[in-house]
Amino acid sequence: MKAPDISVIMPFHNAERYIGKAIESILKSNYEGIELIAVDDGSLDGSARICLTFAKKDERVRLVRNEGHGVSAARNTGISLARGEFIAFADADDEVCENMYSNMLRKAREERADIVQCAVVFKDGNKEKVLFSPRKDTIYECGDGAKVLKKYLSHSCWSKIYRKSSLGHIRFDETISVGEDLYYNLFAMSLCKRAVFLKEAHYKYVQQRTSVMNTLIESCRLDSLYTVLKRARNSFESFPDLSVFIDLAIIKNIAHVLSLTAGKNSGYCKEMFAKNRNLAKNSLPGILFFPHASLKNKLSITLAVLTPKIYEAAVLRKRKYEGKST
Repeated sequence: MKAPDISVIMPFHNAERYIGKAIESILKSNYEGIELIAVDDGSLDGSARICLTFAKKDERVRLVRNEGHGVSAARNTGISLARGEFIAFADADDEVCENMYSNMLRKAREERADIVQCAVVFKDGNKEKVLFSPRKDTIYECGDGAKVLKKYLSHSCWSKIYRKSSLGHIRFDETISVGEDLYYNLFAMSLCKRAVFLKEAHYKYVQQRTSVMNTLIESCRLDSLYTVLKRARNSFESFPDLSVFIDLAIIKNIAHVLSLTAGKNSGYCKEMFAKNRNLAKNSLPGILFFPHASLKNKLSITLAVLTPKIYEAAVLRKRKYEGKST
């Protein structure tokens, strides 16, 4: 088998319910020049057997064991084995469109880009929403300003391809358990000479958890993400475009946690609301005068800081309304 153009790295752990569909979507791509490196992160179910079945039928599939060292270590293992001109990532519970890799590779070569990102279809039950989609394909070059990044750069690694010759030496930080893909992308963007953001959605992110579980898990993840963002702020302070992106992400993170936990009865949610209200209170002047934050975020954070009871009541009314309209 000749060297592939794109190496797709898929870490997995106990994913037998959906990994077959994910692999099929990649192998059905209308572009043949790919390899799929499936990295088993210590699965105890039938996930590895499913991957092995595909590997026996299609020489483009490779199964690698990584014995439960975490998703970052699994991705790093895949990177070290990648033979493609470009590196891509996929999650075992998601799907890709058949023209994803052909379109992204074509655009990367046409524009001599180090990174190409596509828009994403977010699927939650029967609902689908397209995210990170510019009105037209958009080129970003280092030093262009933060406008493009703050609008379209997603935290995820699975909506992108990365040129191996430029960025293949980057590794995921295995000490980070939440936001590891964001930190990887910030590192990649700090070295990237040119990136392209595609308007077309080629990747489908499938929400697997229930909404009740999301409240607890997501608030915990966002709390951990705040720590990563603060660390990133120090690491990339010499890159103005990235600094703006990180500062905006911090503000959005605070606003999201406040909205997610407001009015919840669990002790953990009350603790998270109080913690993020305190963060907002301490940095409120900076938030209000930050030109890149939306008016909606500024108003909601200000309301949460000054009149938390009114803010909670407003959030509860909004949830009740949204619940009736679905």
